[in-house]
Amino acid sequence: MSTDGPLTGRRIAMLVYNDLSSDARVIKEATALSEAGAEVRVIALAVARGRYAPGLDRSRPAFETLRVPIVEIKHLLPIWGDAVRRLIRRSSTPAVAPAPTPTPAPTPTTPSPSSSAAPAPPAAAAPAARAPIGGLKGVLIDLWGRLDLTLRMASYWRRARRELLAWRPDAIHAHDANTLSPAARAARRLRIPLVYDSHELWTERNVRADRPFAKRWERIVERRGIRRAELVVTVSPSIARWLQDRYRLTREPLLVRNIPAASPTAGDRGRGRLRELASLPDDARVLVYCGGVTTNRGIERVVDALAHLPADHHLVAIGPASEIVAAQLRRRAVGVGAAGRLHLVGSVDSHEVTTALADGDVSFVLTNPSCLSYRYSLPNKLFESLHAGLPIIANDLPDTGAIVSQSGAGVIVGESADSRELADAVRSVLVDRERLSRAALAAAQEHRWEDDIEALVAAYSAMTSRHRPGGPHA
Repeated sequence: MSTDGPLTGRRIAMLVYNDLSSDARVIKEATALSEAGAEVRVIALAVARGRYAPGLDRSRPAFETLRVPIVEIKHLLPIWGDAVRRLIRRSSTPAVAPAPTPTPAPTPTTPSPSSSAAPAPPAAAAPAARAPIGGLKGVLIDLWGRLDLTLRMASYWRRARRELLAWRPDAIHAHDANTLSPAARAARRLRIPLVYDSHELWTERNVRADRPFAKRWERIVERRGIRRAELVVTVSPSIARWLQDRYRLTREPLLVRNIPAASPTAGDRGRGRLRELASLPDDARVLVYCGGVTTNRGIERVVDALAHLPADHHLVAIGPASEIVAAQLRRRAVGVGAAGRLHLVGSVDSHEVTTALADGDVSFVLTNPSCLSYRYSLPNKLFESLHAGLPIIANDLPDTGAIVSQSGAGVIVGESADSRELADAVRSVLVDRERLSRAALAAAQEHRWEDDIEALVAAYSAMTSRHRPGGPHA
């Protein structure tokens, strides 16, 4: 914490519904507010068998983290919890994996030195899929899971509110709508300002559709909380406008985008780590996917595009991946004749991402607009790729497409672009890679975390001064 800054003497509490181990946005915001002089405490989760124990964690130099234990259903019904876990194990035995349907190979053409494709390696055995759980067992397990989620959330709300009232901050910062209820109630009780930080379009996010009660409840919580908030913060211009229109806010939300902090090694191809992580030679063409390896992010289409690209073109995905999704993608690669050309290399620390990406050749930002939140998103991977100097192939979505088009740092493709069109986009980018890379690095200088966070610090300074000039902790 700085001893002299615009927020000196102020206490700021942040609420986040995770253990804070990898939430780069929350960590960076808390650090910036601390560097501006505030005493910052983040109230996060401590889950059973989790990475962190309950209690106060002062391991970070800028701010402290208080992880509160939550009640899980197995705490209340341990015998039944063990029975359900045994049921899940019995119902999740591997099933025989169906043979993948291969994508038609590209029409043979006269090879050239830059585009000739070597024969694909032999197809590896596809990992076995897991049989779906159906019938009464499936219903019971689903109900058990919903009850557990509800219990966990309710216990976090109760304990977070209790900690807020005990610590008595000068402002409360709620990260996403799942922390709004305890934050708003505590702010009203303490008569202090509330900040709502919407990391995505919460009520229109990518979640299962068969939850009508939960969705109505989320809308109520967000409507009540956002109207109580003195400052609303969000991640993209489109989400800011949507929130302002939907809730009739008097002021447009403040834009704090998910941009990486400046790094002296970002964009230095010699420091890139993708080839090292994937064990690829220097002359390989590296197509990059960055971020959580999950559904509706377009990675499946990139795997399919490998069938239409030379054998020295590899897809390297850097980010966390579940075993289920990873197995599905590997089966897909086998099916299109690209076995051995998909590399899921796991995660690196958030502050190392832009440096690690730098030896890639082209980055894909192909978020599938399966929900309004995705359509209006400005993904971390977009800015990480720009700061790494990577040309970008992106879907034609409102905010993402605008940045790529205006910067001239890549190619925009249609939402429904097929694997052949993506392969054509890769070829066009690689032909002009050096110019596009320079455009990406120039755009990175126009989209800086330092500028966005400066606006947040200024808003906090004005807000806390209005409420508690020379407040009790000054």
